[in-house]
Amino acid sequence: MANLKTFSGFPIQNLTSDPVPFAQAKINNPYVGVWSSGGNLNTARNNIAGGNSATPSAGIAFGGYTGTAQTGATEEYNGTAWSEQNDLNTARSGSGGVGIQTAAMAISGNSGSLTAVNEQYDGTSWTEVADVNTARDNIHGGFGGNTSAVIGGGRSATPATYTGNTESWNGSAWTEVNDLNTARGTNHSSPSTSDGIAAGGVVAPPAGGYVANVETWNGTSWTETTDINTVRGQAGSSGTSGSAFLLFGG
Repeated sequence: MANLKTFSGFPIQNLTSDPVPFAQAKINNPYVGVWSSGGNLNTARNNIAGGNSATPSAGIAFGGYTGTAQTGATEEYNGTAWSEQNDLNTARSGSGGVGIQTAAMAISGNSGSLTAVNEQYDGTSWTEVADVNTARDNIHGGFGGNTSAVIGGGRSATPATYTGNTESWNGSAWTEVNDLNTARGTNHSSPSTSDGIAAGGVVAPPAGGYVANVETWNGTSWTETTDINTVRGQAGSSGTSGSAFLLFGG
């Protein structure tokens, strides 16, 4: 009579405790993981923008402030190293960023003063398209891609006037839609224009400072939900929906 090893092709393991299957472990804590170092950007900068690719091996970063000036520098990431590509037509920092490495969009920002300029990237070069209605910076992300997108919040005037203004892009023009409940410069990221989240951020005086407010977007309006644990602004963020979102740093 054949034994179990003959059928299975491997011996039965002897364990001192019950293992937690990988699938169940992911259900218990879907966000478990560790950070590891990758290749450095070629141009050091802050207030940078990027796309919302679902993979770390096809990233894109553009714009930012080098410490002396706004830059239009655009770089693509292959999972190991960054490579320089054609610059934005309008150098700027604090833009909104949506899309993927071959189809991204740089939305508004600060070019020395607030600019409404909107540009699309086709994997090779940037092309100016229709402007946003409300020029702003400190947008920190956006929802969707370069044919359908949403941005909300940002700094609408210097030195410290923030807006809850939200705009929707249909591939050819921007339309104002329902505002954020709390006007602020905030973090948001999702490939979907109908399921997103805005987390934390900075608000204008007299309240001033950073906030923990979180709001979800359903494609039509914003709804307030549970605050983040650590109050912050200008964080990094990534996500696939309003219920699967990562906020880090700040």
